Amino acid sequence: MKAMRMMVVAAVLAAACLAAGSAHAAVFFAGEFNEDGEFVPDKNVKGPCFGVKYCTVSTEIADGKAVTKIEEEITGLATKVVTTVCIMPLPEGVVQDGLSARLTQAEVAVTGDPPMKFLTADAAEEVYEAIAKATGSARLLSLGGRPALMFSGFPLGQKAQLTVEFRQPVKEKRGLFEYGCPMPETGLAIAPVARLSITATVRDKEPLRAIFSPTHQPEVKRNGLREASVRVTADNWSGGNLFRLFYVADDAPVGLRVLAHRVEGDDEGYFMLVGNPTGSDKEKVIEKDVLFVLDTSGSMRGEKMEQARSAIEYCLANLNDGDRFNIVTFGTEVKTFRGDLVGKTKANLRAASDFVDELIAVGRTNISGALAKGLAGALQKGRPRIMIFLTDGTPTAGELVPDRIVEKLPEQNKAGTRVFVMGVGHDVNAHLLDRIAELTDGGSEYVAPEEEIDTKVAALYNRLSNPVLTDVQVAFGDLMTNSVYPKKLPALFRGSRIMISGRYRDGGKHTVTISGTLAGEKKQYICTAEFPGKPSTTHEFVAPLWAARKIGYLLQEIRLHGEDKELIDEVVRLSTKFGIITEYTEFIATAKEPMSAPAAAKEAQERMKKARAEQSGQWAVRQAENDKDLQDRMNVGDGANVYRDRQGKLQRADNIRQVAGRTFYLRDGRWVDAEEAGDRKVRKVKAFSKEYFELVRKNDEFRRAQSVGKNVTVNVGSERIVVE
Repeated sequence: MKAMRMMVVAAVLAAACLAAGSAHAAVFFAGEFNEDGEFVPDKNVKGPCFGVKYCTVSTEIADGKAVTKIEEEITGLATKVVTTVCIMPLPEGVVQDGLSARLTQAEVAVTGDPPMKFLTADAAEEVYEAIAKATGSARLLSLGGRPALMFSGFPLGQKAQLTVEFRQPVKEKRGLFEYGCPMPETGLAIAPVARLSITATVRDKEPLRAIFSPTHQPEVKRNGLREASVRVTADNWSGGNLFRLFYVADDAPVGLRVLAHRVEGDDEGYFMLVGNPTGSDKEKVIEKDVLFVLDTSGSMRGEKMEQARSAIEYCLANLNDGDRFNIVTFGTEVKTFRGDLVGKTKANLRAASDFVDELIAVGRTNISGALAKGLAGALQKGRPRIMIFLTDGTPTAGELVPDRIVEKLPEQNKAGTRVFVMGVGHDVNAHLLDRIAELTDGGSEYVAPEEEIDTKVAALYNRLSNPVLTDVQVAFGDLMTNSVYPKKLPALFRGSRIMISGRYRDGGKHTVTISGTLAGEKKQYICTAEFPGKPSTTHEFVAPLWAARKIGYLLQEIRLHGEDKELIDEVVRLSTKFGIITEYTEFIATAKEPMSAPAAAKEAQERMKKARAEQSGQWAVRQAENDKDLQDRMNVGDGANVYRDRQGKLQRADNIRQVAGRTFYLRDGRWVDAEEAGDRKVRKVKAFSKEYFELVRKNDEFRRAQSVGKNVTVNVGSERIVVE
């Protein structure tokens, strides 16, 4: 083999539509291949010698086909220029035709472009194995299984520019589309990515329904029914996850789809039902009744009051034709704009605006009186009734005992009003506000001191402005299910996300039905889906998402309704198995040795008892937000596995890794599979030995586990492999 000077500097690509989802795509090493095909590291280069400063990904997805362009600014050696070879892993399904790539050096004069060669998956894997064996970099092996491009004879200095563009089909099954693009591998670089930006424009001939990413938290903006823009940005990004995007294109009103996953050796599988009623060309607007209940106590004086006025003005301006409304304000006394609901007329809107302009923040906080006034009235068939309740305090007038306020709600709410509470600041009684939302099938949100009230209220109203379905129920036919969350489904509004997760026993084709009431009429939406009866490698993120949502539900139950040993034991079990950290179970990750289940449950119980004692104030608000974040979690991985502490700082566990649906804990310098060995036979394998590489080639789970490093213990079938 002709000698080549090599340094793997590649960044960028990976599979769109990967069934299992290889996550890493950028690796860099200095060295060369000798005539025998062995990789010889550059002895003058110690440790990582590159990084990706800026990474920009732009994608156009139209009718199931994608065109992706990736641009990266690469930071190289600061002291000298190294002649390198650049290897770029490519997505499955990408062919050489229609593929373009350019790698340029910013500071060194180069005559012509470096030669580019297309490598088959087998040829690329040989290169990875040679470099891994010579450098001890096991993480590189997780990139195997895909073709690659190779640039040779490239001089890498302080700065280089990499641009790649490719076309590919997007995986589709029954109107559920999946696109993916890998992120730079920062684990082998000199620094995190200073700025990461991903933008994907999605278009389809059918209306777009659910759009979500199980790996990141994208901002989704819709441009009509058939186009959406998806954006992810991050500074100092150090993750290693493949960016995966799912979307549903369907002319059905809700666009229901089922994603399911089954683990080998488990009698039950996991499922996730998703949907999104984004509307239709001929959709009728449902008339509704809206009550705006606003805290005008003395603590709202100043900027908070001005923002609250602006929020109410926005909502009034965006009422639909046929809507009715009223405004209730409360300090020590409770006042109303009108004695009852009034229609949306120019005169009423003008008078309401004048009423809001004249509000003065004064007095104490009469929450009980405001609820009684706002909830009064009779049920109006066919007219959804919602209340937006905004307060920044705890009860200091009227009924002062939170439990008594809650006890009166069922009797007061004969009209079936759904109360959506907005708690402003950290002086609210989060326990009380969450109970109000829970008992009225509404919701609760919190506005941090640095956030703008009007922006948050406007966003809430936009989500509630077009009712789609009330009294929502889900039925799974003859499919045996359990641990389905949420336990009680909220009312659906246009654009609201449906996500129901749970476990099932028997595989096969089953029918799922969502039913409810729309303007007094019964409606139902049906989805037929295949539930795997055997172990599957697709949609592995469904299991940890289910676990996170169940933990969030259990923690809220404990926080609002008292301790329960069985619930605490289940929280600890799920947290341990899936590596999901919370403010009560983070010690599981930091312990030097695995804790017994009874000891972990006892520690968690003590932490919960202390935390639950604070029903008002900053820590109470943080607990409520953490519970909600778990219940609403849509993505998995290291970046999503966080919680906010008492001071509001994000906390994450650096000694937990979630790879290929598995959880690994760092114990005494070794990454250990969270699943216990059980009756598996322990086999010790020497890193980079012939036996080791055979496992890498034959077992996908073992290969992907190498992304955490060579010191790993992982369960593979009937064996527990200990790499030494």
